[in-house]
Amino acid sequence: MDMPKRPKEHQVEDLSVLALRQILPREWVYREKSHDYGIDGEIEIFDENGSATGMLFYVQLKATDTSNKKNQRRVQLANSVINYYTNLDVPVLIVRYVEETKILYNRWAHKIDRYGQKEGASSFSFMMEEDEVFRSETAFILENQLVKLRRLESVDNILPIKIFFNFTFSKICNMSSARLSSHLRIAVNPKSNLIQIVYNKDDSDAVISLTDDTLFVDILEKTGFYLHHINDTPYLNTEELIGDLFVSLSLALLPFNKEQNAITILESLALNSRAIKNKQIAVTFIHVYIYNGNPYKALELWENIPKDEKDGEDEIGFQILISSASQYNPDDGADAYEKYLINSINEYQLTDISAKEEKANLGICHYNYANFLRSDSQFKDSVDNFEKALKYNPHYNKEDYVFKEMAGSLFEMEEYSKSAQCYKNGLSLKNDSYTIALYADALMMSGEYKQAREQFQKYFEAHDDIKVEWCLKENILHYIIEEHGIEAQDRKPDEALKTDAIKNACNMDIPEDDTLAVLQLDALSPVLWYNLGQRYAKEEKFDDAAMSFLICALLNRKDTEAWINAFGCVWNTKKIPIEFLLHIIHVGYDLSGEEFINSVYTTLETISEHLPEGEGNILIMKIDKIIEAKHKINSKQETPLLRVFNGENFKGINKFSSED
Repeated sequence: MDMPKRPKEHQVEDLSVLALRQILPREWVYREKSHDYGIDGEIEIFDENGSATGMLFYVQLKATDTSNKKNQRRVQLANSVINYYTNLDVPVLIVRYVEETKILYNRWAHKIDRYGQKEGASSFSFMMEEDEVFRSETAFILENQLVKLRRLESVDNILPIKIFFNFTFSKICNMSSARLSSHLRIAVNPKSNLIQIVYNKDDSDAVISLTDDTLFVDILEKTGFYLHHINDTPYLNTEELIGDLFVSLSLALLPFNKEQNAITILESLALNSRAIKNKQIAVTFIHVYIYNGNPYKALELWENIPKDEKDGEDEIGFQILISSASQYNPDDGADAYEKYLINSINEYQLTDISAKEEKANLGICHYNYANFLRSDSQFKDSVDNFEKALKYNPHYNKEDYVFKEMAGSLFEMEEYSKSAQCYKNGLSLKNDSYTIALYADALMMSGEYKQAREQFQKYFEAHDDIKVEWCLKENILHYIIEEHGIEAQDRKPDEALKTDAIKNACNMDIPEDDTLAVLQLDALSPVLWYNLGQRYAKEEKFDDAAMSFLICALLNRKDTEAWINAFGCVWNTKKIPIEFLLHIIHVGYDLSGEEFINSVYTTLETISEHLPEGEGNILIMKIDKIIEAKHKINSKQETPLLRVFNGENFKGINKFSSED
């Protein structure tokens, strides 16, 4: 009769579990974990009294019944599984069981060295060593390592760290291991608060091994770092080699989240390291320095990487990092980023600037520096750098945002006509409704009131979510054009300030002719409009007073008193709708903040008893919604940190996302 047979593979697996259980101390508990990815079981350690210690580790059992001696100690694991092990908080022990010899081998997963693996390989094979046999005393060695590991992970400062040096090389730097050990003692002894050399491996926190070819740091069998081919290029001196030893130790500490300890060792004992100039190693520490608020050190490491090792993508990656440094150190972060931008400009200026590619790169540097200066309110220098970007990199002449950003700087410089022209250039390259409103604003400030109003109306037609400030500006333009008949003018604000109407601003009885004279010189004179607002309010012409104070407030955006007066006059008029009042509250709060909104609440509390029942509370609820909406918008604001060129066009990048 044909009956099912149990696969030999399953039998060998059961034998491997039995062999492991038998060699473990009887107090320890092995639990199978049948549903865990890449994990066969976990071992929990109990002391000799049977009390739990809280220590455990995972096990991956790899059993074989092969009689091929070459393959008995060979273990193959999927790369995805090895990656998984390195990301686990609990250490993983790989155990190999050979049925023919009944021998168990063991190795911590982090000690799997995948150097030399073929690119794109899905799995990796390695050989267990003869000295990795799991013996009866192995369990106690593992326990000792886990005790130290717990201490290491439980404290912020693990220094001094105890190091055991395991040198098996024949000769490096033309010296023997004995001489290198002597040099290490000379270097380390004055730093006993950081490093203590021990001469028994079991007493160590970390083992630094050095062969003729490889440097390996192993910290308590949990994390490690390999540096290969160290002797391909001979060390210039012993200090370089010692620096590499401690750079490797610092790197091995990072997975423990001991960044400050790693930096302390790096800066104290690895100043002459050769490996720190390796791009991959340097970038690792650059991240550490940026996130720990030391951007100048990050910049120093970056500049020490040989230029021929850095490509365009590397430059982009570093620029994203250094441009975000102000999030972690507001003062030094911005200064370090500016230093980087200036250094980049100087570097390209020293090269053959006749080369097309070098010119383009110089243009990119000027563009990014222009945006930095713009964010720092250095608008004149910003415009100078925008112009240089356009000069050196012709691609920018096709990019709408360059003209729009330069227009913003020109606007802040009060170069309104030039700003309007830049916005117009930008819109000709790419039309967007928000820029139309900015263009309208620049036209208004340059004296083109009718054109400005037309552009605002064009913005209203194209945009669903209309910015309230633009609505108010369209209203004051309507007032200036319809009530005072001024469609355009060559604004002369300095001359307007010298007129009697401005000089005698406190006099409510200024002749009408004087007022008209000022309007003909500058219809956007905030002093004149504030004075007119006072006059109209005294005469109880609240409609005109409201518009006068509003014009003043929109021109002197932070003038809280003008905003309060505009609100008060609108409240007193019977013609202007409540929506207009809410618009004033919205923009006034946006620009003048809590001082303005407190005055609004005070006014409402004073007059609420004279309002129809519930009307005051309804208005306050609407104001609360305005405030809530403003804070939501502020929390979502996010702008590109820089733009990069991919050979065909530019792409805006920030820390969290990108825009095409």
